[in-house]
Amino acid sequence: MGSASIYIPDLVRDIQQFYGDLLNDPKIPEVKTHLEQIALRMHQGILEKKEAVLYEINNYHKKYLGIPIESLRDLQLGKEVAYATIAHEYGFSSWDTVEELDLSYDPIFEKALSFLLAGQVEKLEEAFHEYPKLPLGRSPYGHRATLLHYAGSNGVELWRQQVPKNIVQLVELLLQAGANKQALMNVYGGKFTTYALAESSAHPYDAKLAPELLAVLK
Repeated sequence: MGSASIYIPDLVRDIQQFYGDLLNDPKIPEVKTHLEQIALRMHQGILEKKEAVLYEINNYHKKYLGIPIESLRDLQLGKEVAYATIAHEYGFSSWDTVEELDLSYDPIFEKALSFLLAGQVEKLEEAFHEYPKLPLGRSPYGHRATLLHYAGSNGVELWRQQVPKNIVQLVELLLQAGANKQALMNVYGGKFTTYALAESSAHPYDAKLAPELLAVLK
């Protein structure tokens, strides 16, 4: 009861498998320390010519946006590429900005986000009952996404761009609990609502849920 099957794009699944438990490591409460560990892991992937990591680079590194994977594979990419890619993926302008951070994760927000992306309606509902302001909470990352933004599967960190098959029910729950449809997140050089992000994301369409999702977000 309360869980759903999840549509996970192949690249997203590959990224999840590559980084493994590091993505949700509760032993690293500081954002800067966590992102540095992820960047170091990415650098290993660069050295190993991991295809998923190269796709991550051509999605997020400003210098290599859209560069074919075959071309990236032939380049000698250094550690600085990993740091810059992770900074951009997590919504920061540069790694220098990450270095200046003095932020820790909010375990309540992170747990609720896990419930959302796993399609766990009842657990998310319980969290909202216990923490009524949670639907207005925001990620500590540079994009400052709300839980509702994560439902759009676009603009947030790549490994979280998956679509529970009950995403419409989850979004309705978020809205009933006080989430703001007009809340903006920082991404793609601007500020966007969840509707705008979901409308331009391939994932809800591939999951065959886009019309219903957009209708409830409008």
